[in-house]
Amino acid sequence: MNINFQNKITIALIYIALIVINTFLGYLLFQSIYKKISFDKQKAVIYSTVIQRLKDIRKAQLAYKEVKSDYAGTFDELIAFIKSDSLRVVRKIGHLPDTLNEEIGIKSGFIITKLQPQQTPDDVIKMGKVLRDTVKIAFIS
Repeated sequence: MNINFQNKITIALIYIALIVINTFLGYLLFQSIYKKISFDKQKAVIYSTVIQRLKDIRKAQLAYKEVKSDYAGTFDELIAFIKSDSLRVVRKIGHLPDTLNEEIGIKSGFIITKLQPQQTPDDVIKMGKVLRDTVKIAFIS
């Protein structure tokens, strides 16, 4: 087979064109896969942020319901509550036996809900009694 110089140049140009086209198609394939992977990573970050914010809203709504006996109707109402109100937390010092519930313990004097001026929490525990104290804490400090 006799291939002249013109045919060799044409074949070389075709090979070069095929290499360029092949490289370009490989790049497009890589980009389509990489975009999907980066989108999935971005989506995971956004989802985790949204989930955390929804959990925070749920905690705020539960605190609102605990104080006001109903859920907040709007976000503005919930935000105002979080910024200005406080939550009551019961501080428990000592151990309540399983045979007593809170109500019977308070009536029988086993549980003290208010310290006398001369008493400290350690004194109450030494007497074998339990201290229950309600403390208000701010949501935002």
